[in-house]
Amino acid sequence: MGIITLTTDFGIDSHYLVSVKAVLFSGSSDIRVLDISHSIERFDINEAAYVINLVRKDFPANTIHIIAIDTESLEGQRILCVKSQGQFFIVPDNGIISLIEPDGYYEVFEFKRQPDSSFIVRDVMAIQAIELIKQNYQPEKLFGKTDGINKKLAINPVVNNDTLQGTIVYVDSYGNAFTNITRTAFDDFVKSKKFRIILSHFEFVDKIHRKITDEAEGQTVCIFNENGYLMIRINQGKASQLYNLRKSKPIMIELL
Repeated sequence: MGIITLTTDFGIDSHYLVSVKAVLFSGSSDIRVLDISHSIERFDINEAAYVINLVRKDFPANTIHIIAIDTESLEGQRILCVKSQGQFFIVPDNGIISLIEPDGYYEVFEFKRQPDSSFIVRDVMAIQAIELIKQNYQPEKLFGKTDGINKKLAINPVVNNDTLQGTIVYVDSYGNAFTNITRTAFDDFVKSKKFRIILSHFEFVDKIHRKITDEAEGQTVCIFNENGYLMIRINQGKASQLYNLRKSKPIMIELL
Protein backbone atom coordinates (compact mmCIF):
# COMPACT_ATOMS: atom_id res chain seq x y z
CA MET A 1 0.00 0.00 0.00
CA GLY A 2 1.36 3.40 -0.99
CA ILE A 3 1.33 6.38 1.35
CA ILE A 4 0.81 9.91 0.02
CA THR A 5 0.81 12.95 2.29
CA LEU A 6 -0.60 16.38 1.54
CA THR A 7 0.69 19.71 2.80
CA THR A 8 -0.97 22.82 1.40
CA ASP A 9 -2.09 26.36 2.16
CA PHE A 10 -5.61 25.53 0.92
CA GLY A 11 -7.30 25.63 4.33
CA ILE A 12 -9.05 22.62 5.86
CA ASP A 13 -12.48 23.37 4.36
CA SER A 14 -11.28 23.96 0.82
CA HIS A 15 -12.99 22.27 -2.11
CA TYR A 16 -9.60 22.28 -3.85
CA LEU A 17 -8.38 19.76 -1.29
CA VAL A 18 -11.36 17.49 -1.94
CA SER A 19 -10.68 17.64 -5.68
CA VAL A 20 -7.05 16.59 -5.21
CA LYS A 21 -8.04 13.68 -2.97
CA ALA A 22 -10.69 12.55 -5.44
CA VAL A 23 -8.04 12.26 -8.16
CA LEU A 24 -5.72 10.34 -5.84
CA PHE A 25 -8.37 7.82 -4.84
CA SER A 26 -9.59 7.50 -8.44
CA GLY A 27 -6.07 6.68 -9.53
CA SER A 28 -5.56 3.82 -7.11
CA SER A 29 -7.62 1.95 -4.53
CA ASP A 30 -4.48 0.79 -2.77
CA ILE A 31 -3.21 4.02 -1.25
CA ARG A 32 -3.52 5.91 2.00
CA VAL A 33 -3.74 9.68 1.83
CA LEU A 34 -2.67 11.47 5.01
CA ASP A 35 -2.97 15.17 5.75
CA ILE A 36 0.06 16.80 7.35
CA SER A 37 -1.36 20.33 7.33
CA HIS A 38 -3.63 22.52 5.24
CA SER A 39 -3.30 25.49 7.59
CA ILE A 40 0.08 26.68 6.38
CA GLU A 41 0.01 30.46 6.06
CA ARG A 42 -0.61 31.51 2.49
CA PHE A 43 2.54 31.44 0.33
CA ASP A 44 4.85 30.60 3.29
CA ILE A 45 7.26 27.90 2.15
CA ASN A 46 9.42 28.40 5.26
CA GLU A 47 6.57 27.33 7.53
CA ALA A 48 5.71 24.42 5.25
CA ALA A 49 9.31 23.16 5.28
CA TYR A 50 9.46 23.45 9.06
CA VAL A 51 6.24 21.48 9.54
CA ILE A 52 7.36 18.79 7.09
CA ASN A 53 10.62 18.34 9.01
CA LEU A 54 8.68 17.94 12.26
CA VAL A 55 7.03 14.75 11.00
CA ARG A 56 8.89 13.32 8.00
CA LYS A 57 10.99 10.94 10.09
CA ASP A 58 7.81 9.23 11.30
CA PHE A 59 6.92 8.01 7.80
CA PRO A 60 8.24 4.82 6.20
CA ALA A 61 10.43 4.56 3.13
CA ASN A 62 8.75 5.36 -0.22
CA THR A 63 6.27 7.76 1.33
CA ILE A 64 5.36 10.43 -1.22
CA HIS A 65 4.88 13.97 0.08
CA ILE A 66 2.93 16.39 -2.11
CA ILE A 67 3.68 19.93 -0.98
CA ALA A 68 1.58 22.64 -2.61
CA ILE A 69 2.15 26.17 -1.33
CA ASP A 70 1.32 29.33 -3.28
CA THR A 71 -0.52 27.36 -5.94
CA GLU A 72 -1.61 30.49 -7.79
CA SER A 73 1.94 30.87 -9.10
CA LEU A 74 2.44 27.22 -10.12
CA GLU A 75 1.26 27.63 -13.71
CA GLY A 76 4.34 27.46 -15.92
CA GLN A 77 6.58 26.49 -13.02
CA ARG A 78 8.63 23.29 -13.10
CA ILE A 79 7.33 20.40 -11.01
CA LEU A 80 10.01 18.30 -9.36
CA CYS A 81 10.20 14.85 -7.87
CA VAL A 82 12.89 14.82 -5.19
CA LYS A 83 14.20 11.67 -3.54
CA SER A 84 15.65 12.20 -0.09
CA GLN A 85 16.34 9.75 2.72
CA GLY A 86 14.23 7.08 1.07
CA GLN A 87 11.16 9.29 0.65
CA PHE A 88 9.82 11.33 -2.27
CA PHE A 89 8.73 14.95 -2.44
CA ILE A 90 6.62 16.22 -5.32
CA VAL A 91 7.06 19.97 -5.20
CA PRO A 92 7.21 23.05 -7.41
CA ASP A 93 10.64 24.46 -8.16
CA ASN A 94 10.16 27.33 -5.72
CA GLY A 95 13.07 26.66 -3.36
CA ILE A 96 11.18 24.67 -0.75
CA ILE A 97 13.28 21.54 -1.14
CA SER A 98 16.42 23.47 -0.19
CA LEU A 99 14.66 24.47 3.05
CA ILE A 100 13.66 20.88 3.78
CA GLU A 101 17.11 19.52 2.92
CA PRO A 102 19.59 22.41 3.32
CA ASP A 103 22.58 20.07 3.11
CA GLY A 104 21.66 19.09 -0.44
CA TYR A 105 21.50 15.33 0.11
CA TYR A 106 18.87 14.54 -2.49
CA GLU A 107 18.26 13.49 -6.09
CA VAL A 108 16.14 15.74 -8.27
CA PHE A 109 13.97 14.69 -11.19
CA GLU A 110 11.92 16.96 -13.40
CA PHE A 111 8.57 15.99 -14.87
CA LYS A 112 9.06 15.51 -18.61
CA ARG A 113 5.62 16.40 -19.92
CA GLN A 114 3.48 18.92 -18.05
CA PRO A 115 -0.06 19.28 -19.41
CA ASP A 116 -1.70 22.65 -19.81
CA SER A 117 -3.72 23.07 -16.62
CA SER A 118 -4.86 25.79 -14.27
CA PHE A 119 -4.88 23.36 -11.32
CA ILE A 120 -1.37 21.89 -11.29
CA VAL A 121 -1.74 20.23 -7.87
CA ARG A 122 -4.60 18.03 -9.06
CA ASP A 123 -3.71 17.56 -12.71
CA VAL A 124 0.06 17.11 -12.40
CA MET A 125 1.29 16.58 -8.86
CA ALA A 126 -1.43 14.17 -7.74
CA ILE A 127 -1.36 12.17 -10.96
CA GLN A 128 2.41 11.84 -10.89
CA ALA A 129 2.30 10.63 -7.30
CA ILE A 130 0.01 7.81 -8.41
CA GLU A 131 2.21 7.04 -11.41
CA LEU A 132 5.30 6.92 -9.20
CA ILE A 133 3.68 4.22 -7.09
CA LYS A 134 2.63 2.28 -10.19
CA GLN A 135 6.21 2.47 -11.49
CA ASN A 136 7.43 0.88 -8.26
CA TYR A 137 8.98 4.12 -7.01
CA GLN A 138 11.37 4.47 -9.93
CA PRO A 139 11.28 8.19 -10.76
CA GLU A 140 13.62 7.84 -13.73
CA LYS A 141 10.76 6.20 -15.64
CA LEU A 142 8.63 9.32 -15.31
CA PHE A 143 11.07 12.16 -14.82
CA GLY A 144 14.33 13.38 -16.29
CA LYS A 145 17.15 13.88 -13.81
CA THR A 146 18.21 17.47 -13.23
CA ASP A 147 20.65 19.39 -11.04
CA GLY A 148 19.69 23.03 -11.38
CA ILE A 149 16.91 23.99 -8.98
CA ASN A 150 15.87 27.16 -7.22
CA LYS A 151 17.21 27.50 -3.70
CA LYS A 152 16.19 29.62 -0.72
CA LEU A 153 18.17 30.58 2.34
CA ALA A 154 16.71 29.50 5.66
CA ILE A 155 16.13 32.07 8.39
CA ASN A 156 18.86 31.34 10.94
CA PRO A 157 19.50 32.70 14.44
CA VAL A 158 21.93 35.62 14.74
CA VAL A 159 24.46 36.29 17.51
CA ASN A 160 25.14 39.90 18.50
CA ASN A 161 27.57 40.19 21.43
CA ASP A 162 25.70 38.71 24.44
CA THR A 163 22.42 38.13 22.61
CA LEU A 164 21.19 35.30 20.43
CA GLN A 165 18.19 36.31 18.34
CA GLY A 166 15.97 33.66 16.87
CA THR A 167 12.53 33.71 15.29
CA ILE A 168 9.23 31.97 15.87
CA VAL A 169 8.53 30.03 12.71
CA TYR A 170 5.43 28.06 13.68
CA VAL A 171 2.65 28.11 16.27
CA ASP A 172 0.53 24.98 16.64
CA SER A 173 -3.11 24.63 17.68
CA TYR A 174 -2.10 24.22 21.34
CA GLY A 175 -0.42 27.61 21.34
CA ASN A 176 3.06 26.12 21.44
CA ALA A 177 5.64 28.36 19.75
CA PHE A 178 8.39 26.68 17.73
CA THR A 179 11.57 28.64 17.05
CA ASN A 180 14.45 28.29 14.61
CA ILE A 181 16.97 28.04 17.49
CA THR A 182 18.60 24.63 17.48
CA ARG A 183 20.15 22.87 20.44
CA THR A 184 23.55 23.20 18.78
CA ALA A 185 23.18 26.96 18.25
CA PHE A 186 22.01 27.36 21.84
CA ASP A 187 24.86 25.32 23.33
CA ASP A 188 27.49 27.09 21.21
CA PHE A 189 26.18 30.45 22.41
CA VAL A 190 25.43 29.78 26.07
CA LYS A 191 28.16 27.25 26.87
CA SER A 192 28.11 27.08 30.68
CA LYS A 193 26.95 30.64 31.30
CA LYS A 194 23.71 31.78 32.88
CA PHE A 195 21.05 33.04 30.48
CA ARG A 196 17.47 34.10 30.15
CA ILE A 197 14.97 33.62 27.34
CA ILE A 198 12.96 36.81 26.91
CA LEU A 199 9.25 36.15 26.39
CA SER A 200 7.90 39.67 26.96
CA HIS A 201 8.91 42.95 28.60
CA PHE A 202 8.36 41.45 32.04
CA GLU A 203 8.60 37.69 31.55
CA PHE A 204 11.55 35.40 30.95
CA VAL A 205 12.68 31.82 31.52
CA ASP A 206 16.18 31.09 32.80
CA LYS A 207 16.45 27.35 32.28
CA ILE A 208 15.89 24.65 29.71
CA HIS A 209 13.50 21.93 30.78
CA ARG A 210 14.09 18.28 30.03
CA LYS A 211 10.42 17.39 29.74
CA ILE A 212 7.08 19.14 29.55
CA THR A 213 5.98 17.96 32.99
CA ASP A 214 8.99 19.57 34.70
CA GLU A 215 6.71 22.44 35.71
CA ALA A 216 3.30 22.54 37.36
CA GLU A 217 0.11 23.22 35.44
CA GLY A 218 0.05 26.77 34.10
CA GLN A 219 3.82 27.21 34.21
CA THR A 220 5.96 28.10 31.21
CA VAL A 221 8.28 25.47 29.78
CA CYS A 222 11.19 26.00 27.36
CA ILE A 223 12.27 22.70 25.90
CA PHE A 224 14.10 21.35 22.87
CA ASN A 225 11.72 19.13 20.95
CA GLU A 226 12.68 15.83 19.37
CA ASN A 227 13.80 17.65 16.22
CA GLY A 228 16.24 19.73 18.26
CA TYR A 229 14.44 23.10 18.07
CA LEU A 230 13.61 25.33 21.01
CA MET A 231 9.90 25.28 21.80
CA ILE A 232 8.01 27.54 24.21
CA ARG A 233 4.85 26.23 25.79
CA ILE A 234 2.71 26.42 28.89
CA ASN A 235 1.80 23.23 30.70
CA GLN A 236 -1.96 22.98 30.11
CA GLY A 237 -2.08 26.48 28.63
CA LYS A 238 -1.40 28.56 25.51
CA ALA A 239 1.94 30.34 25.45
CA SER A 240 1.10 32.10 22.19
CA GLN A 241 -1.82 33.91 23.80
CA LEU A 242 -0.17 34.78 27.11
CA TYR A 243 3.05 36.14 25.58
CA ASN A 244 1.72 37.20 22.18
CA LEU A 245 4.05 34.71 20.51
CA ARG A 246 3.16 34.96 16.85
CA LYS A 247 4.96 33.74 13.78
CA SER A 248 7.98 35.83 12.74
CA LYS A 249 8.27 37.40 16.19
CA PRO A 250 11.90 37.59 17.41
CA ILE A 251 12.95 35.54 20.43
CA MET A 252 15.96 36.81 22.37
CA ILE A 253 18.32 34.82 24.58
CA GLU A 254 20.57 37.00 26.74
CA LEU A 255 23.68 36.03 28.64
CA LEU A 256 23.78 37.24 32.25
